[in-house]
Amino acid sequence: MLVLLMAVISLGRMNAQAITVSGTVTDAKDGNPLVGCSVQIKGTSKGAITNMKGQYTIQAKKGGRRCCFSISGISKREGW
Repeated sequence: MLVLLMAVISLGRMNAQAITVSGTVTDAKDGNPLVGCSVQIKGTSKGAITNMKGQYTIQAKKGGRRCCFSISGISKREGW
């Protein structure tokens, strides 16, 4: 079973109420990027799909919500 690993998550301020959440999702076993992984801000409809390098970017409202990561055939994981 693949284990999701958030290699990088960075938060950048856009304005007082919105932030940019971005990062790279990789396989914990071999470090390869996970392409097509769904990344969603928990409790919202905001989300993105990772690109060919495992990277994603989501515009979200400021406030300590978690991201949920899922990929076909693998259980859902949560992380900051």
